[in-house]
Amino acid sequence: YTLTRRGLPVEDAAIIAFGKSMVGSAVLIVLFFACLLSDLCPPLPAAITYLLLWGTGIIALLLLLPWAAVARRVWADALIERWRRGLEVRPSRRARWARAALNTLEAAIGRLDSLKMGRGLRLLAAVGVHLPFFAVFAGILCAACLALGAPSGSSAMALSVVYLGFLYVAPTPGAAGLSEITAVTFFGSQLGASGAVAVVLFFRAVTLYLHLVVGLIYLGLVGMEGLITRGRADAAGENGDRI
Repeated sequence: YTLTRRGLPVEDAAIIAFGKSMVGSAVLIVLFFACLLSDLCPPLPAAITYLLLWGTGIIALLLLLPWAAVARRVWADALIERWRRGLEVRPSRRARWARAALNTLEAAIGRLDSLKMGRGLRLLAAVGVHLPFFAVFAGILCAACLALGAPSGSSAMALSVVYLGFLYVAPTPGAAGLSEITAVTFFGSQLGASGAVAVVLFFRAVTLYLHLVVGLIYLGLVGMEGLITRGRADAAGENGDRI
């Protein structure tokens, strides 16, 4: 939306947003595994650890498929076409779902390929700009943990990155609800129950809920401005036609 307001075509804006999401997700997953499997991250309950590993692993596999297909585009297109022909002779509900999945995968491959950033400095730049982006979010959470008495800054930072990874794979929009419910699970060993809840509520308020409030106000004002401007333009056009 913001890009199109700056004059960028809708299709190009969608491709840029999609590419940013794919690269950011890949970077966060790598950081997540590095922190979770390191000695810096405090031990988490086994159930949460297994859920994080399996959930993030599945997401990582889904992200890897389009990138691998872009690297081998001709082979990937031929394979997708072969699968599609095989599904055409199976008019079942599962076949329709499979065809929809293939169409989605093909669209993702096309969008990634159109970015032309799969190699060299472009890819390094796309990855590099996400490091300070995630560092800001993890830094806010780490600073809040230290302010409430976390014993180690390095452990608090590693745990913060793991928590960000959990927010990404959580199956609710924006991890709403699950992020608050699991506050004690993630931070209770470092801060106690009350401190863990306070840290998570502060972090979510600063990094999500405040953004939603500002966004609603902004979109409301811009939307009204757009409607007024469009209405005046339409009115002017009608008057010109009458003349």
